[in-house]
Amino acid sequence: MIIVDEQLPIVARVLGQYADVVCVDGRTIDRAFLERVQATALFIRTVTHISNDLIAGTDVRFIASASAGIDHVEEDVRNGTYAQVAHAPGCNAQAVSEYVMTWLRYFDLPPGTTLGVVGFGHVGSLLSRFACASGMRVLVNDPPLAGIGHAFPSPVTHVDLDELLHASDVVSLHVPYTEAGLHATRGLIGATGLAMLKNNATIINSSRGGIVDESALADHVSSGRLHAVLDVYENEPSVSQKVIEALRYCTPHIAGYTQQAKANASRMVLEAYRRWSGLDMEIPELSQLVGRTMSSGESDAVILQHPFRQVWLSDPSIETFNSSRRLTPLRGEHLRPPTWEELHVLRD
Repeated sequence: MIIVDEQLPIVARVLGQYADVVCVDGRTIDRAFLERVQATALFIRTVTHISNDLIAGTDVRFIASASAGIDHVEEDVRNGTYAQVAHAPGCNAQAVSEYVMTWLRYFDLPPGTTLGVVGFGHVGSLLSRFACASGMRVLVNDPPLAGIGHAFPSPVTHVDLDELLHASDVVSLHVPYTEAGLHATRGLIGATGLAMLKNNATIINSSRGGIVDESALADHVSSGRLHAVLDVYENEPSVSQKVIEALRYCTPHIAGYTQQAKANASRMVLEAYRRWSGLDMEIPELSQLVGRTMSSGESDAVILQHPFRQVWLSDPSIETFNSSRRLTPLRGEHLRPPTWEELHVLRD
């Protein structure tokens, strides 16, 4: 028996041709349910928290999250022996990059604006390409990459975090959420870091809640010193009333919500299952899974005119957050990312 989050219809449709599949609300998955249905594989999203207590001793041997991040699966599960764990890194890089670029266009920034990109992985590197092509000066910070001698492309400049915060007009965060280790990101941008930002600077967080001190950020925004865009929140979906009241620009964790990203994530986890199981399974091509998409203007409107803040302030509840996220229509992707080689020519 395979359990599939009901928000992953592509996964359910493909697997249903080869195995018994049960579709459920990912928030309702618990140990009793897994034992009752004798589930052998789980296909989840970030709304399902996976711990050893949940799966140890059950029949679950494969867990796949159709998401770029994997922090909702506890580290001892990812490193343990109970089940194989897969996810979809980079599946929504284009979607999140276009989300950030939509806000950058909305703010109508002057030529030469400095964008600080924290994290130079799938999303951060792609966003940097878009930003360089738009004429922005791009600073990046990624200590793990720098520590292994990564050669950052010449159109961007790698700096330490303090320098990036001091120099940037806009800071966009694109790091995973980690609580331990040399490069832990929990509280990465705290009250001290926020104080380093220049007056009228903007911070955008579309990676994970808990990376920026939301309470301190709300204070800076309320005072008029800083601007902010948040798509993710600490303790999500229990969102701070103070934060939503202070922020004019906020969306309910939908930066990665495009047809292409969802289809891409589904294909990636299905391919992981095919490799693990050895099943001779046919997986549709991406072009077969993406139908008519929204226009560029329609996609921008989903972001810029999202009713989440107004709805949440009238009914601040977990269900409001969840329904606002669940009912958000899937955008289309429209930007062609320039190559670094094209950016070299453009800069010269």
